[in-house]
Amino acid sequence: ACEAANDWNQALALFKDMQGEGLKPDSFTFKALLSACAEGQGFEPALQVFEGMQQPPHGVEADVTAYTTLISACRHSLDWKQSHALYQRMRSQAIAPDTAMYNALISACARDGAWTQALVFFKQIREEGLTPDEWSYNATMDACAKVHQWEEALELFEDMKRACIAPSTVTFTTLITACGRAGEWEQALGLF
Repeated sequence: ACEAANDWNQALALFKDMQGEGLKPDSFTFKALLSACAEGQGFEPALQVFEGMQQPPHGVEADVTAYTTLISACRHSLDWKQSHALYQRMRSQAIAPDTAMYNALISACARDGAWTQALVFFKQIREEGLTPDEWSYNATMDACAKVHQWEEALELFEDMKRACIAPSTVTFTTLITACGRAGEWEQALGLF
């Protein structure tokens, strides 16, 4: 409930109450708390939870979901380089990324206008033997749109269609925005 309400301070208070009652948090508890912090734009609290969950007495190992959630918190609070550092840390622990992890990285890049890095992460999805999904395409197109790279966004759209991934309203809105920001209104009209 706190996660949905973006109330990470309340989630942290409930977590402390839980421990005060002598209840032992498990990996699901920690992931819910991480998610509440990420949604509430609290990177520092999320990082503390992430680090704390791995320490005694908890000893809960971080997995790709925990890292993805922490990277999502970076998307709100820090730059993409912090997200990339967490990705590298995860890889050094031999934890395999998934598409959701790459989507979080791409979204962090989009937020900061790091479109070339977003494209690198997008390409890595396939290099890892994974399949990009609608979010992968939309986030990468958004990164391109923010810096007037409308041609790259349209190339991604064509690739999306070749991959038989149905575009959504978000897809078209992102493409229209990309073309509009670059003054390419004729290209935007051509989407219809």
